[in-house]
Amino acid sequence: MPVPLVHQERSRIERWLDVAWDNLWWLIQRLPPKLRFPFIVIHSTRWIFERTRHPWRVLFRLTFPYPRYLRMPPPLSVESLVQLSAHSPDFIYERHDNINKIRNFKLFAPRDTQQYSLYRLYDAVCTQHHNEMVHEATYIWNRQEWSLADWPDPQDSDPVRYTVLAGIMEMLVEAFNWRMDLGFCRDRERYRKKTRSERCIPEGPPECVPAWAAKVPPADKRVMLFKPGTEDWMIKFALSEHLKKRNIWGCGTGEFKFV
Repeated sequence: MPVPLVHQERSRIERWLDVAWDNLWWLIQRLPPKLRFPFIVIHSTRWIFERTRHPWRVLFRLTFPYPRYLRMPPPLSVESLVQLSAHSPDFIYERHDNINKIRNFKLFAPRDTQQYSLYRLYDAVCTQHHNEMVHEATYIWNRQEWSLADWPDPQDSDPVRYTVLAGIMEMLVEAFNWRMDLGFCRDRERYRKKTRSERCIPEGPPECVPAWAAKVPPADKRVMLFKPGTEDWMIKFALSEHLKKRNIWGCGTGEFKFV
């Protein structure tokens, strides 16, 4: 029998400290990057201790110098991900060690790789985990040094998985170009300095699909990613054309456009 959660009333001092920290954080965000970094590390560490179940393990994983990059779990087939998500909708967080809580930690980005990020997005698309699709696509958008046109080829041995990965790259290109047409840019610092009128000017140059993604053939048979009971509604309103042309029936383009 699950243990009910007990709501603990925060003391007046704790609430006052939260308000004081929020006001201080507003000022820290306006400091030059070199002066801002130590405060960001302190804030991120405090955030991890408050929101993760094993904060010391998370900190050790992000700060220990070996291996240099985070170790990616073995990729699963589309069928396995669909079955696992039916039994545990949020198993993706267990698979990637609370990725939803450590993705924005400043020490996470230097240890992350483009391939790991792409496969996290692959897991989210195959499980149709809409929140994780939004957060991972936004994370890639904010990594301005990751050009979509130069995205490394995963060279996946599973043809269906390789097809989904190629479709994801095409969806990212469409979503990012849509964002730039609205005036958004991947450089957050430059976007903050733009005036209101400048933010309405489309950004450029547009993103392009990597060469390897354009060469990946569609799947031999139809692969359905929608959860049982939602197929009719999803096919009518949320079906991704990039996946559909590859014989993969699922959504994702709308989530990638979330701003």
